Amino acid sequence: MSEPSTPELIDSVITAGGWYDLTIEGDERALSITQRRGATLNPPVPLTITPQQQLSDYYCLCANDAPPGRSPWEEWMLLMSVHLEEAV
Repeated sequence: MSEPSTPELIDSVITAGGWYDLTIEGDERALSITQRRGATLNPPVPLTITPQQQLSDYYCLCANDAPPGRSPWEEWMLLMSVHLEEAV
């Protein structure tokens, strides 16, 4: 399985958050959920998985659980969106 790059994973986290109307901001050092349904979160909800190696490791963990008929990337996006919604 080819792993996505860190920028691709960061973009995917931001996209997955958008599925639940979450605004996620940050960079390769840290990501935080800053808004939910247009309302500013004060303080922002920090994501405990950093976008460096931990995010890549988490991708592999989620992607490896893809059931037949679902690509590793689809599994990642599905689980990431649910995990982000649960975070707030």
